[in-house]
Amino acid sequence: MKQNKLASKLDLLKLGMLLLGISAIILSGIALDAYLRTLDRQEMSGDFFYAYCQDRVIIIHAEKTLENVSVTSSKNEEICSFKEIPEYSEEVCDVSNFNSTVFTIKTKTLKRAVTCSDYGSKPLPIRE
Repeated sequence: MKQNKLASKLDLLKLGMLLLGISAIILSGIALDAYLRTLDRQEMSGDFFYAYCQDRVIIIHAEKTLENVSVTSSKNEEICSFKEIPEYSEEVCDVSNFNSTVFTIKTKTLKRAVTCSDYGSKPLPIRE
């Protein structure tokens, strides 16, 4: 009798673990679906680009066609402007003549900041 009760308790534990595993798989599927839907909404939001600075030159990469793109310094001085950057293209803006290290890239709907530093172009002094 005791073995029968113990066996039924183990069967219930196994069944419970199985149900927990199935629910974990279902919840992870729901979370993945929500994440992918969020990515789709971001892609549909309009202008899509990224920018980075290398050797005091800002490189703007457009995933979709961008219009009226401007690069400004932290003091709001316009450095470069582009009427249009075609889809999957890049434009270059030289910022070596400006003392600022933070620049903003503006489009019709987005505004992003880029930092430029001189660490890569000048050797650091050696301390003894």
